[in-house]
Amino acid sequence: MFELELHHDPATFARAVGGWLSEREAENALLLGLLATLPASPVMLRVTSAGQTVFAALDGGHNLIVSRGTAAAVEAAAARLSELPLAPPGVVGPAAAAEQFARAWARARGCAFELAVDQRIYELTEVKPPPPVPGAMRPVLPAELELVAAWGVAFDAESLPPHERRTLEQARELMARRTAAGELFGWAVAGQLVTMAGLARPTARTISVNAVYTPPAHRRRGHATALVAAISAEGLRRGKSACVLYTDLANPTSNAIYQKIGYRAVCDSRHYVFVRS
Repeated sequence: MFELELHHDPATFARAVGGWLSEREAENALLLGLLATLPASPVMLRVTSAGQTVFAALDGGHNLIVSRGTAAAVEAAAARLSELPLAPPGVVGPAAAAEQFARAWARARGCAFELAVDQRIYELTEVKPPPPVPGAMRPVLPAELELVAAWGVAFDAESLPPHERRTLEQARELMARRTAAGELFGWAVAGQLVTMAGLARPTARTISVNAVYTPPAHRRRGHATALVAAISAEGLRRGKSACVLYTDLANPTSNAIYQKIGYRAVCDSRHYVFVRS
């Protein structure tokens, strides 16, 4: 019923699945964005039926990243990948597919799985300006590297499962790269940064907004809303027709705020982690 193709060359895999993934580009922005920057020889899997792609997965380093697919296609993919010497800590993807994959993987590997983050993917094509607040968006400066590195560690502690949290040194290296690449922005009030956000993983049509973090002392003042609106406008100015972001469904405030500035729900996404029984 299905044909399963293992790939190790990102360019070849992109040619095989890119068109199909792009039919739901916002939903697959994480998978497509990672595919564009993968190092050599990752593990990637394409499932086809009658010559047409019906499911795709890749080992993104931290987790397996999967697309949507029928239950049968997901089961077949999990069975094939579980035969390989892979030890992913978890799986991320559209809610139904991620759960089906996690269940099949746990059964094949004799482990358990649990929900780490219940998320929703949003897409914005036009910014609705929020009420004005003091300050303005600007790029993060090299002199602010220690500040945003500390914020990155705090963001991880609040938002990510333990296996994905970076050390301060890792956060410093990442923030330095993102600052140099013009991907990291902050909202400054009287010259002081009060919140940060980044642009990441550009695809043909989209760019993602991530790493949105406001330290507790500066929360509930509208700064994060203003920054997300401004950075989304910057993403559109860079030639993309849509911005994409993930929200934690456990945080109703952020979900409501993003919708007010023009983000619309695309689908739910779940992050499951595998645990020893």
